[in-house]
Amino acid sequence: MKRIICAMVVVAMLLALCACGGGGTTNDAGTGVRVDSKGNLLYKPEDVGELANPVVTGLISPAPDDDWYAQEIGWKETAYGIEFKYDVCAWEEREMKWVSSFVSGDAYDVIHRMNFPTTVVKGLVEPLDDILPVNDERYFEKTAVWKGQTYAVKALAKDYNFYDVSEVYGVWFNQDIFDDYGEKTPLEYWEEGEWTMENFIDVARNLTVDVDRDGVTDVYGITTWVNQMFTIANGASTVTIGGDKGMELTWNDPAYIRGLEYYIEAKDYMGGTNDSMNTFIGGRAAMYVERIQHARHISSSSPDSKVNFESNWVPFPKGENGEGYMGSISTGSEAVAIGKGAKNVEGAKVFICADLCKYDYVSPEGATGMRGVSEEIVERARTCEGKFTDDVYKTVGTLDNQMWNVWIAVEALGAKAAIERFTGPFQNEVDKLLNETVVTEQTPFKSPGTVDFENGDTLFTELFDGILSITEDESEVISGSKSLKLALKAENEYGPVMVTSAEDYSMPIGYNYNISFKAKIVGGVGDAEGTFLVEFRPSADAALKDGETKLTYYNPIDLTSGEVVDVSIDITVDDFYDDLQVVFIGCGSEVELERAVIIDDFTITQIAVE
Repeated sequence: MKRIICAMVVVAMLLALCACGGGGTTNDAGTGVRVDSKGNLLYKPEDVGELANPVVTGLISPAPDDDWYAQEIGWKETAYGIEFKYDVCAWEEREMKWVSSFVSGDAYDVIHRMNFPTTVVKGLVEPLDDILPVNDERYFEKTAVWKGQTYAVKALAKDYNFYDVSEVYGVWFNQDIFDDYGEKTPLEYWEEGEWTMENFIDVARNLTVDVDRDGVTDVYGITTWVNQMFTIANGASTVTIGGDKGMELTWNDPAYIRGLEYYIEAKDYMGGTNDSMNTFIGGRAAMYVERIQHARHISSSSPDSKVNFESNWVPFPKGENGEGYMGSISTGSEAVAIGKGAKNVEGAKVFICADLCKYDYVSPEGATGMRGVSEEIVERARTCEGKFTDDVYKTVGTLDNQMWNVWIAVEALGAKAAIERFTGPFQNEVDKLLNETVVTEQTPFKSPGTVDFENGDTLFTELFDGILSITEDESEVISGSKSLKLALKAENEYGPVMVTSAEDYSMPIGYNYNISFKAKIVGGVGDAEGTFLVEFRPSADAALKDGETKLTYYNPIDLTSGEVVDVSIDITVDDFYDDLQVVFIGCGSEVELERAVIIDDFTITQIAVE
């Protein structure tokens, strides 16, 4: 698959960033974040002064509520005179938004919660090493390091505070259920130093109950969507960052396989996973694996709580091979990166460094996610510091989606067999990402306009022995004197295929596209579910019949009437393809030798993403 690198653009970007002032030099203008002669970072509002460009752009997902915005962003606007202009999108649309802003020339200045390492490998964020003093542990914690360079940091507020541990995952438990069944609580096990995965599973088994004895489980021992807790708690991860390659698939580690075996042992006692929080709130689960920040809804002492029972929280149980915990102990600030091609790097630096004095302006007790959290819970969470295991598979290609199939296979085949079955596809996803090249320029949108085939040129490539031709038969032509004809061959189980030509069409990343054409079926009839399909995928992968690489657009077209059908399909291109092609697949449950699809007035229109 073709990738494009523009060295001149990269150099220009780096020179522009240097001109904005690095972390190790004094800003001659006396404004912005800078370092004094003693090496101290000057970041307070009185140090920064009035910014030449106070407008900082960013992306927030999901949409923030007022409390969160006031606590995380709003105070910066007041204290520093920043005007934060942000876009909002759904969680799964973040990278598409970043890409769209980049290719349109309006890159975001700051990016929250980036998809590390994918966002780094695809060149959507700047290395911070020459922009901020990221190695100074007085000020920063590195959160995204790739091949020796730092791409995201958390600014260290001057004191640890009540909000530091909100991202730490652990086990919330329903004290009332434990009391009702006389079971030792997770807190008791934890205080005795016996909070192990084995005891966790035993407790779950004992508290999975058919209360009314009607053959249906009424209370489960565990509810969670965090299946990876079993491998994380055993100190193992699917993908590990580091080494010369930057990333490695590490799930063949015996500790990882043992973690999957824990999952197998616990699976019968897990329920309500599609709506874990409400399952726990409704008293239908004894334990709920989640972050502390969900205390707002489930802590019995929170004013916003929806539970009617006593609840408490402890860290993950320990696996036999380690004590890896998931989450982070921050200092009240989120990890932030600077977008590649950001126009206001100095403003982005101020935005990041402002968190160093956050608690001069924000009361930790006002943290919405920590309402109802006791000091005892905070202290328990802090015992996890330095013991976190980070698993980044969720942001590597399609691994997040594929992992759901892995969990099913683990149950059906066992841990080792499931790993063996999926190692090939998983390694392919890792390799594919590692082979990505920083994209700084793309082939622009290219289209010959509306194609009516009157000049006799098909403008498509036929695959799989498809019969592609120009028809002048008046009974077949849709408009004018000529139309395109794609014949369906009975002996081809996949169905004849034609794809657009890369020489004639190019659909770069970050845009919406509309594909429209007229079509009808001749020489037979089809079926409504699959007379004709239109999909979108890289042309090389289409030729290889690689169904995994297509974009998720399945568009069956009903041609059963035999009349001309006007087709209009909208897609969004959200990955780095400069050779993405429209793929037509002729198919049908009843194959007829004389059947063919006629196409005319074919057009692709580019529409910028708003």
